Amino acid sequence: MGKTTLARVVYSMISNQFEACSFVANVREVCEKYGILQLQQKLLNDLSILRDMNVKDVDNAVYMIKNRLRHKKILLIIDDVNELDQMNKLGAKHDWLGPGSRVIITTRDAKLLTTQKVDGIYEAKVLSNGEAFHLFNLKAFDKEHPPKDYLKLSLAFVHYAGGLPLAIEVLGSILNGRSTFEWKSVLDRLREFPERKILNVLQISFDGLHETEQEIFLNIACFFNHKNQETIIPILDCLELYPKIGLSTLIEKSLIKLEDNQLWMHDLLQEMGRDIVRRECPKDQPEKRSRLWLYEDIDNVLTNNTGTEAIQGIVLPFLGTEGAQWNPESFSKMNRLKLLIIEDSYLMYDPKNLPNGLRYLNWHGYPSKSLPTSFQPDELIELHLCFSNIEQLWTRAKPWEMLKKLIVLNLEGCKNLKSLPRKFEMKSLKILILSNCSKIKTIPEFGENMGRVKDLYLNGTAITKLPTSIGNLSGLVSLDVRDCKNLMSLPSTFFSLTGLKDLSLSGCSKLIENLGRGESFDGIGQMPSSKAICLPESIAQLSNLKVLKVDNCTSLQSFPTLPLNIGYVEGFGCSSLETVPVLLRPNSSFEPRLFLSNCSKLTGNQGFIDLFFAVIKKSPQGLSPNYHGERYGMVFPGSEIPEWFSHQCMGNEVNIMEPFSHLCNDWIGIAVCIAFCSLSCRQINYSPVHFRWRVNGKDMSSVGINGRASNYCISDVMVALSDHIWLWYLLPQDVWEKDRKSLWECDANGFREIGIKIDNTDSGLVKKCGLRVVYKKDIEDLNGNVVQSGNNSIIPYEGLKESLNLWPMYTFINGLSTICLITVVNESPSSFTRMNKEWVTNSSKTKKSLSSSRISKSTPLESVPTGDQPRWMRAARQLYWLFYEALLKILALGFLSVSILRSNKEVAELPNREAVVKDKCLGLTCG
Repeated sequence: MGKTTLARVVYSMISNQFEACSFVANVREVCEKYGILQLQQKLLNDLSILRDMNVKDVDNAVYMIKNRLRHKKILLIIDDVNELDQMNKLGAKHDWLGPGSRVIITTRDAKLLTTQKVDGIYEAKVLSNGEAFHLFNLKAFDKEHPPKDYLKLSLAFVHYAGGLPLAIEVLGSILNGRSTFEWKSVLDRLREFPERKILNVLQISFDGLHETEQEIFLNIACFFNHKNQETIIPILDCLELYPKIGLSTLIEKSLIKLEDNQLWMHDLLQEMGRDIVRRECPKDQPEKRSRLWLYEDIDNVLTNNTGTEAIQGIVLPFLGTEGAQWNPESFSKMNRLKLLIIEDSYLMYDPKNLPNGLRYLNWHGYPSKSLPTSFQPDELIELHLCFSNIEQLWTRAKPWEMLKKLIVLNLEGCKNLKSLPRKFEMKSLKILILSNCSKIKTIPEFGENMGRVKDLYLNGTAITKLPTSIGNLSGLVSLDVRDCKNLMSLPSTFFSLTGLKDLSLSGCSKLIENLGRGESFDGIGQMPSSKAICLPESIAQLSNLKVLKVDNCTSLQSFPTLPLNIGYVEGFGCSSLETVPVLLRPNSSFEPRLFLSNCSKLTGNQGFIDLFFAVIKKSPQGLSPNYHGERYGMVFPGSEIPEWFSHQCMGNEVNIMEPFSHLCNDWIGIAVCIAFCSLSCRQINYSPVHFRWRVNGKDMSSVGINGRASNYCISDVMVALSDHIWLWYLLPQDVWEKDRKSLWECDANGFREIGIKIDNTDSGLVKKCGLRVVYKKDIEDLNGNVVQSGNNSIIPYEGLKESLNLWPMYTFINGLSTICLITVVNESPSSFTRMNKEWVTNSSKTKKSLSSSRISKSTPLESVPTGDQPRWMRAARQLYWLFYEALLKILALGFLSVSILRSNKEVAELPNREAVVKDKCLGLTCG
């Protein structure tokens, strides 16, 4: 039901609980016609404050309302408010109300409610299909079920109304008592001419908008409904419509919605917006409208060359149309055209001119070899000519000098593009995209005024080097030179780009080889020649680098020390890579994600597991997402899930039951491990594996940089040709706020089900999965079994046993300690007998347990709870560990003095050797 109807229902249900009540209806409409004084008089009369007396002054009425309301327990409904002043003058203020009073306000503008600091906001929802069908039947047939002949038609009208109560009531009333033939005629008419009574009500909110907000609403209704917010905002910026504040206002007034970063509006609101544009001119004259979005209208105007100055925007989505015969001069009369988007690449049309006032031009598959010579792009802000036939933008140099306002130049996939200017001098440019322009061999020099460039995409070009003037791009954040197979070197000025965050060198095999041989800097700052192919140490100078991609760099054998701010390292197909990069950041709140696939020499490398455990150990101190808003994870070659993952399953789903009390008090995170491989026979277009985190059978959404995410995936381009391991760590704060309540729900026994559901795609196969809820005690256990050495690498306890070859001696000491302890107990029974009797006598709780479970000399010490052990047993246990620890310390020092390590080389590789061995042996004792 609608806002007003809902308010009336609540009013009728609870009004008898108050001393006085008032329902002030249609505030917006009454104020526009008669002013607010009439409503104030009604309020005073309803509340028995003033009867049969006219108040001629608004301020006097405010004074009376303010002073009288606080003495009564009242219920006040203020319906359809559209201004803050209306609420203030009708008593909707906290400090005006008496104890127990309630005020309910209905409005189309949520911003008014937040400004007034109301205690709660409820957003009226559209009706469900069942509710809408029920209401429609009551209005159209005066009963709950339609006649059989009307069923399909009824469903069609309900679908058209989209759950909007107003539309359902209006349509039902119009159709009541009419024949099926009339119903069909009304439905056909609605498809071209929406019902005026519905649109008039919907247009009330539109009429109250600022001029720029109205323009934004009409652009979304005509062009951009159900589009991504990140796509729409730059276009609206080009049109100078101030979209950030404008979109916020439209959302507050419930004219548009933002869900999962996508903007959309109700179908009837979209119809209302398009109807406003249609009514700008007669039906048969589309050239006189401000916006064209239907192919029939666009084709009519461009074929007959009937364009006018009225047209401000044309958007033609991809329709697969072939061979459109448009007039080459068709744009010559559209002097006010600012927005032109043509996504249909099959149009065989060679325009002779384009409007000079264009601000946003996006022509996918532009058919000409160059832009018209008459086109003067002084106002152009974004230019997109992806996958076009263009060979050069202009046949003369002058237009390049006119691009003073250009922010984005996107020529992706222009395979015929050969010519670029000698030098770029576009001071406003922020994004330059030349991706897959395969005939581009040289990048122009960059002028000194190009410090605003943030993103530079040169992937798939035929360049052999970058210009030395790349150092002028002082604001560069992202550089992509993927698959530049001829790229041989980087200029020394490259390492002055300290703001660079995202660097992709994937597929640059010649560059990687030269980097390792010290031939990468044109003779400047060369590295010593080395057999091991490695990125230069100079990369650490890129202090803000966040993302590094080195896919298909088959010669790469190792990583240098990477910048401290690195957040993501990706290497797919680095078949020579032998070492795991050192990524642990002890003093940082986030840890880099590491994705290495098809790096065969890394298979079974324990360093990955150690790094993952080290990150988990840090999580109690706080673990933040990286700058992309993504949580910690890694992918590497391998097939075995560590035993530490306490719940493992061969299928695609694993669930565990956890006590509610544990999750409330000690829960730190959830660790996930998945063993998978790709199906190489399939075309890889998306991630081979993705999973969903579930609580009590409900999918949990997580918080991401682009809003809510319901599943976790690896990469859209990764192909795992062998078995791989995917590790992921989830934190409680990762859960989407609206889903967090599920974490507090449990069954009758105080347990809740936590699990993961893995969805195989056509390109991936899951072999095994593991799950573990991480508690505080798990962190303590990890601290006992995994320790950190001085060079930030993690050396596992098992690995230490093998390198020192201490396992036989460890077994010997363990047995010797046990024998000594048993000997002490057996040979000194009298002292322990006295303590045992005291314990039995003084502990009533243990009498019952002793009768069912005897503690004898043969009972293992660890099988008896510590709190229930007699004093002699606790003393024996303490003696056991003291003796055990002393032997191990002596043994460790002895091994160091006689060099029991396997070789001097192994000793030399361990930093702070004495401390390392000593600490690891103590770890054995505590384990």
